[in-house]
Amino acid sequence: MEKKEVLQLMREQAEALKEHPSYEQLVNQLADLLADSRGRLSKKNFEDLVSLGAALYKAGLSQFTARKDVTELMNKSVSERKTHPPAHT
Repeated sequence: MEKKEVLQLMREQAEALKEHPSYEQLVNQLADLLADSRGRLSKKNFEDLVSLGAALYKAGLSQFTARKDVTELMNKSVSERKTHPPAHT
């Protein structure tokens, strides 16, 4: 199978997805696949797939951190508005 065929399969499956899986789901699914196929993959292929998993993990962590930061900012803003309501002019 050639790279372009694999990319086409990915495009087709992406179009068929009803929902975008979370990064956590993707990382866990990849980890399961890697754990199951460790002995059947070459060392390089295994390491390459672990690198892809690491990138997904990092992206998910960044997204989680960004959401957490936004939530904290919003909570702080709400709290400040309760203690210091805006003056009406």
